[in-house]
Amino acid sequence: MRAIVIIVALSSALAAMQMGGAFARQVSLQQILLSRMAPADEYFGRQKESVLEIRNRLDAFDRQTDSDMQQRGTIHALNDLGNCIRDWERKYPRDPWLHPALDRLRRDYRRAEGVTADNAG
Repeated sequence: MRAIVIIVALSSALAAMQMGGAFARQVSLQQILLSRMAPADEYFGRQKESVLEIRNRLDAFDRQTDSDMQQRGTIHALNDLGNCIRDWERKYPRDPWLHPALDRLRRDYRRAEGVTADNAG
């Protein structure tokens, strides 16, 4: 009976160690992923915008109509936003949110220049 208790105790200890190792690996993976991401309280570019403000501005451009995008001043606003995104890219090139933001910025430039799928030929 005593041998069974010892075996069960050792099995439980071994299982706890293995789970602890998996937890440690998970934590270190999270730390690696988070170290690649720009913190929400860091500011980029001449405008000193956070990644949240950059995303909000991209959302605002996405909501505009094509004719609104072609108004005077839109390219200048996109240039300011692009400056922030390039600074973000320089500091956090592996941030998983960066490339979608760059894609959206490119799309918004095309809309501001009047290039649509119909006339992009």
